[in-house]
This record gives sequence, C-alpha cells and structure tokens, in this order.
Amino acid sequence: MLKKRVWGVGSRFSGWIEKNGGVRGTPDPQMAMLTTLSPEELIPLDHPIRRIRVVVDDVLASMDGTFDGLYSTEGRPSVPPEALLKASVLMAMYSIR
Repeated sequence: MLKKRVWGVGSRFSGWIEKNGGVRGTPDPQMAMLTTLSPEELIPLDHPIRRIRVVVDDVLASMDGTFDGLYSTEGRPSVPPEALLKASVLMAMYSIR
C-alpha cells in the first residue's frame, strides 16, 4: 500500500506523519510562493480566532478515523476534508453580522 507524508492532525497540526495512501488529500505547505508572511505573523496573539482554531483542530483530530473511513484507498487525491471544514468555519464566522 502507498505511504505518504501528511500534515499531522493534532491539537495544533504539530507536524508531518506517515499515513497510508488513498484519495484523502494532503495539505500543500508551500506558503512562500505567494507571500513571505505566514498567517501566524499576521494574526495578533490575543485574537479570538486563535482560541477557536484550537477547538476546531481538536474536533477535526477526533474525526480523523471517520475521514479515513469515508475516502477510498484508490483514485486521485482530493482536497483534505480538514481544510474544507476549516474554510467553512471561517466563512460562517465572518459572514455573521
């Protein structure tokens, strides 16, 4: 079975881990292509989004096994479900007036 490196799902996406292959996509850590600043440098340390991110990361980490069960082991890689759900949370938060 194919092995690939994916961004580890932990309380803060702490690092790379080995994961069995499949169509569940992996994040592309290539941030420097578009900007030299990371989101960590742009968001103030006391911003509420940082506390929300910790909660969202913990919930997504607990759903890792569920995501693995939903994706096939054969086929073309997709966008990681964690990235899609995090984007949905941000859109929902910033669309509330």
